[in-house]
Amino acid sequence: MEQIYELNLRDLWTIFIKRKWEIIIAFSTIFLAVFFHTSLQVPMYRTTVLIKVEPLRSMPSELIFPQAIRYWGEQDVPVSDYAKQLVSRPVIESAAEELGWINDSTGKTKKEQVISDISSKVTATEIERSSMIRLYAQFEDPQKATDIANKIADVFKKLNAEQKNQQAHNVSVFIDQTLNDVSAKLKEQEERLNALTTQGAVGLAVGMVQRIGDLENKLADLLGRYTENHPNVISTKEEIGALKAELKNIPKEEFEYGILKRDIAINETLYSSLKKQLQEALIKEAEKIDNIIIVNPAITPREPFYPNKPRNYLVGILLGIILAVTTALMSEH
Repeated sequence: MEQIYELNLRDLWTIFIKRKWEIIIAFSTIFLAVFFHTSLQVPMYRTTVLIKVEPLRSMPSELIFPQAIRYWGEQDVPVSDYAKQLVSRPVIESAAEELGWINDSTGKTKKEQVISDISSKVTATEIERSSMIRLYAQFEDPQKATDIANKIADVFKKLNAEQKNQQAHNVSVFIDQTLNDVSAKLKEQEERLNALTTQGAVGLAVGMVQRIGDLENKLADLLGRYTENHPNVISTKEEIGALKAELKNIPKEEFEYGILKRDIAINETLYSSLKKQLQEALIKEAEKIDNIIIVNPAITPREPFYPNKPRNYLVGILLGIILAVTTALMSEH
């Protein structure tokens, strides 16, 4: 039976001394291969910008108008959506234009190439359980990485504020236009009412018109719950019919007077409501909503992010030692 002999430290040392050239060659081969491979890699520099998305909680206008309704541009948006917008094409294109990397005279192909190159080298990730976003920019030129990272953050902050404030401006313009329309209509109705008064109308039909309007609203509510044959529906219809028949005996001026009185009351209420909403909208527009904060701007990196030379050299040393020891032991065996 063959006897198994176990090597001790003295035996290993003897083998290493005996096979020293094989060890040196094996180690040098691996380490030099890793060294040259690392040296041939194009250095890449990476920098980061830390951005905070402030939640839109209490706006100054809400202290004045507690019941004010927020516009869509003021609603809280998930941080992940902000991260996607941060590296979207419009933001990257605007950043490249402000840096002078592209302009109006840049050809379409060249422009697409520049934007595509930037898009492939910038990423934005949401920091879990926070309202923070980290923007990464990785380029061969450290200054270029810093410039584009800071510019993208600045452009995103500006565009985000513009979008939200534009919504408030659009609402105020719409309300103002509607207010002018209601005001013009009120003026026209009041002039006609004064003319009817001059003609002798005293508003005999005002109460009847108001009563008919109330009954018609009641009828619509009843028809939503009952059929046409329900007693309440039938009686309401009969009452409306009787009032309308009675209106036929009233001069048309009195009838028109009643209609105008009702419409003027409605439009006056609408006018007051629009006045209040316009004040809210103007205050919101003046607030200049901006919920993006650049916490840490990018700084120019001193060392390349890739390749990681210390790590690669350490890996080369470890692999060289393993291969050298393995080569020596196999040769001795």
